[in-house]
Amino acid sequence: MKHTLLALLILASFTRTGAQTIPNAPPTLNRAQWALLTADAATRAFDVYSTQWMLAHGYRERVLPVAVASNTSALAAFSGATVALDWYIERELTRHHHRKLAVLYTAIDIGIDLPKTQGNSLTGVPRPIPHSCPGNTGICLAP
Repeated sequence: MKHTLLALLILASFTRTGAQTIPNAPPTLNRAQWALLTADAATRAFDVYSTQWMLAHGYRERVLPVAVASNTSALAAFSGATVALDWYIERELTRHHHRKLAVLYTAIDIGIDLPKTQGNSLTGVPRPIPHSCPGNTGICLAP
């Protein structure tokens, strides 16, 4: 995780603006920004898959409401809307000449979502104990 975040921060620091054909045209997203948005969309898609896999094996979602997490279409729509919002924020920051901040924003979003997704996929299938969690929250595993 540290290496991934470090690589994303390095990419954010070396992002350059491309040459514009019209002098007063607002800047557009460059290839590095589109690559990060694509990685963000892929991370979110993998999160939908891994969340559904975990729910099928007896786990519970800790962050989203049950109505969203248990419905694949609703979860995919939620993740898609999140990626669309990330694109909008990155576009607006770039238009206002804050390209490095826009790239950093997307890199941080990927850095936050990716470890949770990897945790879902690497957990395996231990025996869940859904009703013995303290406060009945989160995922509790058998010892």
